Amino acid sequence: MTSVAPTLTDQLLSNEWRTLFAVTKPCAQLEITMIEELLKAELSHHIELNALAGQREMRNGYWKRTMPTRHDAKIVIRVPRDRANRFESLLLPHHRRHFYGFTDRILAMYVGWPKAQQIKKILVKLYESRLTRDLTPYVIDAAFRVLHEWHEKPLSPSYPVALFASLPITSREWKWQRARPTYFALGLLNDGSSVLLGLWSGEGDDRALWTNMLTDLAFRGLEQIAVVLTSGACDELAYPSDEIDSTMSRQCKVNHVHKLSDLASAASRWLVINEIERQSPLEHPPYARPGAAQHQGHID
Repeated sequence: MTSVAPTLTDQLLSNEWRTLFAVTKPCAQLEITMIEELLKAELSHHIELNALAGQREMRNGYWKRTMPTRHDAKIVIRVPRDRANRFESLLLPHHRRHFYGFTDRILAMYVGWPKAQQIKKILVKLYESRLTRDLTPYVIDAAFRVLHEWHEKPLSPSYPVALFASLPITSREWKWQRARPTYFALGLLNDGSSVLLGLWSGEGDDRALWTNMLTDLAFRGLEQIAVVLTSGACDELAYPSDEIDSTMSRQCKVNHVHKLSDLASAASRWLVINEIERQSPLEHPPYARPGAAQHQGHID
């Protein structure tokens, strides 16, 4: 039997155990990846326009720009540049200092994929109507490449703990007058680090939502979660443990379900740790594509 790593045990029993389930940094990484790919698409368009005009242009590395986001967080973006220093992004022009709303709109793209019309409308708002007709195909293609890669990203076979909770995204991206429930799953590894497993729109009844989430996770390689914790709107979703039969359709197996709010005492968290140890999950390291070496943005 493989016990849960001491680092995760110590963090679950510490006074700062709730920080394990903060989704801010994983979401910020999605934001960084999307913004940087859109900027690369803009530069490709800029270089092609110059080539048509008979001007030879070349890429010339990156410069870093700090962006404030919601909850007083900051992210550092690598902005590409050209050798002649004539390129200025329409998404992040030099004079722009306020970037509030970026997080909601970018996360809305991850949730709304693969609905092309919604993605296009969100991009138009993201660019604040500065998106030109000839640039539009470049940024749409870049956005869909990022979304496709993230939604197809393989996961580890098992996680000791996963949090299922609601993500507060405003409804303006869909022109609705009410909040649209959006749910996320955050997986914890044995060292206490977290991975954003998925984002889903809360459409349909409870059973359909759970089936959708567990089927999507299983499709990307996740076979078992020892303990699922729910929070926020997910507390109201009755987990149909007796109804979902993972043998009938390919779904991620869940062994125990608790509410995050019930883990206030150390004794209750010890119960979770014991459940993790009995299941002995996470015998494989997190998936990493050979030779991927993709840039990871900086998050303050």
